[in-house]
Amino acid sequence: MPHAVRLSVTLDEEMLTRNGVTVSHPATPDAALPACTDLAEQIKGRFLIKYLRSGDHKRYSSLTGISHYPGKHYLTPTVLCTETVVSALNLPTNLATPRYALILDPEKLEAHGPRRVRGGGGAVEYLLLNGFPADAILPPGWPVEVR
Repeated sequence: MPHAVRLSVTLDEEMLTRNGVTVSHPATPDAALPACTDLAEQIKGRFLIKYLRSGDHKRYSSLTGISHYPGKHYLTPTVLCTETVVSALNLPTNLATPRYALILDPEKLEAHGPRRVRGGGGAVEYLLLNGFPADAILPPGWPVEVR
């Protein structure tokens, strides 16, 4: 893993621990992750990112008229480039590399976590068990291309 990604991941975890947040072990099951009572306070004004593949990026937009994106979603505060996103988040290598980032407002999310990503670069991840509202998508209102 490139040094810049390792530094980014290390600083994210340090930011959380300095804010009194315990980052769960990578083997922690989804159901055992603690609910975040004040996510925005945990990450001190930062936003969360959902990385998307080219086939998914058109669905996640304020222009679609969708009011809620259901299901389980994984987010991270870590900014990654396309060359490092797969390894840092331990994503399947048989699928296309995520090339877009959806930026989400932590004030509007019901998250669990954080925990280290199992395998790969060990980035920090948060989990949304019940999806997220469309109004959590920050301007420009759709995914931005990542390079």
